[in-house]
Amino acid sequence: MVSHLFRIDGYGGGDGPGSASAWRDRILGQRRQFLSRREPTNPSRRALILVNPKSGPGKAVSIFRKTVEPLLTRSGLRFDLLVTTRGNQARDLVCSEPNLKSRWSEIVIISGDGLLYEVLQGLFRRSDWDEVRKEVAIAIIAGGSGK
Repeated sequence: MVSHLFRIDGYGGGDGPGSASAWRDRILGQRRQFLSRREPTNPSRRALILVNPKSGPGKAVSIFRKTVEPLLTRSGLRFDLLVTTRGNQARDLVCSEPNLKSRWSEIVIISGDGLLYEVLQGLFRRSDWDEVRKEVAIAIIAGGSGK
């Protein structure tokens, strides 16, 4: 179930403040568009970044550290990071976090498809899954082996 899919083209790979600002503006524009039909967003909500360190033999961690983290930091986007340490950790978190909708506005997965499936399994185990899927965007940054 994908309710909104977008691709951010045009990121030139620069590492200066202008690049981070441009990247932030594009992400925030897409986020506003995605959330425009939903309840007003709570400014205290953050993004949850999930990284699978075993994905693509360390590729996901490298993508986060070298590309995503510097851009998030420079752009001022607030986030919580979880580098998973065991199977089904992301599933259990998404399933059991009582304040998921008020705590996080999006879940960003940096991994292969396994972590995405964990997040979706956790979501569908929730009694309020239909409300959560309308309030919390799910995104994936490919970081798997590409088999």
